[in-house]
This record gives sequence, structure tokens and C-alpha cells, in this order.
Amino acid sequence: MKRPTILILLLVGLNLTFGFCSNLTYMNEHLAVLLGALYIILFNIIVYEWCEVNSRSKSLPIPSGAKMLTVCFAPLGLAYYFFRVYRFLPALRAYTLSILVMIIVLLAPGIPGLLI
Repeated sequence: MKRPTILILLLVGLNLTFGFCSNLTYMNEHLAVLLGALYIILFNIIVYEWCEVNSRSKSLPIPSGAKMLTVCFAPLGLAYYFFRVYRFLPALRAYTLSILVMIIVLLAPGIPGLLI
């Protein structure tokens, strides 16, 4: 399996884990805040790493500021990244897929709560 794919699966796994843990910490707000901070840090590291790995795996240049913008605000940063690196149609396809993955990632924490 390619490393960019592994990072996407790691991102989904992080969200599933966060969803499970958030259901266990709902009574302790200090633990929930600590868990949220840890989640944000890990999420940003994974997205940052994905941009670099994706560019390297396709031998594409990384636009200046694209990785940092992606970490600060993922939907805007990914749009900037894809449209600077790829031609229009591949960029549109990649951006649409990334938005779909983000939606899945946002919904993933709720799945363990439905199972408990």
C-alpha cells in the first residue's frame, strides 16, 4: 500500500479512536480538552506529512506555503495545494475526493458512539 494511502487511513483511524475516547470522557471536561488538543496536533501532523509524501511520491514540486496553509485550514489549503500542483481536472478530482474523505473523517467519531 502506498504511503499517502496509509496516511489517509491513519487519519480515519485517528478519528475513530477520538470518537471512541470522546464517548468515554464526556464526564471529565479536563480530559476531554486534553484529548481534543492531542487530536488537533496529531491531525495537523498527519495532514502536513501527507502533503509532503504525496508530492514526493508523484515527483511534484510542493508550492511554497501550501503545507502550512493546509495545516491551518485544511479545505482551503488542500484546494491551493491541488490546483497549484495538478492540472485543472485532476486537481478538481483530487480536491473532491479530499472533501469526501474530510466528510467521512468528520462522521467517523460518531460511529463508535452508535456501537456502544
